[in-house]
Amino acid sequence: MGWNFDWKGVLVLPETLQSIEWGAFYGTGLEGIVIQSSCKIQASAFFHSLSDFCYIREGCAVSISRGAFDSGIKVIVIPADVKVISSGAFEGCEKLTVYCPAGSYAEQYCRENFIVCNTAEYEAMVAYYEALYPAQ
Repeated sequence: MGWNFDWKGVLVLPETLQSIEWGAFYGTGLEGIVIQSSCKIQASAFFHSLSDFCYIREGCAVSISRGAFDSGIKVIVIPADVKVISSGAFEGCEKLTVYCPAGSYAEQYCRENFIVCNTAEYEAMVAYYEALYPAQ
């Protein structure tokens, strides 16, 4: 399966993707991205590109590098499968709220790094994004 853009400027990445390299989506102005594979997100992969959200599908053991996201992103949904988030991964993301399961590594990371974290609405956010962008 290849790249899949929807009419709203949302990119659904293929399940076969292994890595998102530095500057991969630089300046694209994407509204959001759906990650449905276990991959490594390199630093600045989404620099000046995402204006709204990143939804990481459950079952994806994504690794998030320092500086992977820039200040424009507002929502990241991170499943319990994500166990690697480098220091500074969300540096400068002042509008960001991370939705993740209670007790997950993402929750621990957010608490330790003073990032807004919402565990109570994680399941609702997953349901919302799954309804909009069902697995292909």
